[in-house]
Amino acid sequence: MAPPPPDMPMTPFAATGTAIWLIAGLVMYLFFKDDLDAAGKGWWISTCWAGVLSGLVGTTWMVLHDRARPKD
Repeated sequence: MAPPPPDMPMTPFAATGTAIWLIAGLVMYLFFKDDLDAAGKGWWISTCWAGVLSGLVGTTWMVLHDRARPKD
């Protein structure tokens, strides 16, 4: 019989992913915006902001999930 899957806190994973999207977006916006626009890749920055917004929703979801986890 297989052991049950681990039920570990997921909030740190969601928050870390959101932070990575935020940092990538800020770096591209602050340092590479003109170069990206000139190359027709300005949408990369929008993709980062979409990642941040999705990450905020996911992080909120994971906080609620972790609160509902049974305590050991």
